[in-house]
Amino acid sequence: MRAAALRALRTETRRLYVADSPPIPVCKPIRHGRVRLSSEDGAKLGRSAKGWFFGFQIRASVHQPTGVVVTAIPLPTSRDDREAVQALAMSTGGGLLLVDRPW
Repeated sequence: MRAAALRALRTETRRLYVADSPPIPVCKPIRHGRVRLSSEDGAKLGRSAKGWFFGFQIRASVHQPTGVVVTAIPLPTSRDDREAVQALAMSTGGGLLLVDRPW
């Protein structure tokens, strides 16, 4: 995968994208019963690298090396990341989309 990324950077179009899914916590997990957002609005209990949180996650593709967000899809934390990766891949327009192992 590293060789593919280096080849994409050497081309003139430079269509290299990185996918990420940062959490958007609404509140701490202990207070999720008091929040006015219901599960119908999409806020769910989820887990990130920093621990448990109550809220949403954004699945985003970022153009490298410029750092411009090309596509951002807000989804509940209960949704699988693999559901959003197809939409993110289509937004690259034939470029190379790099994702980490959990995707």
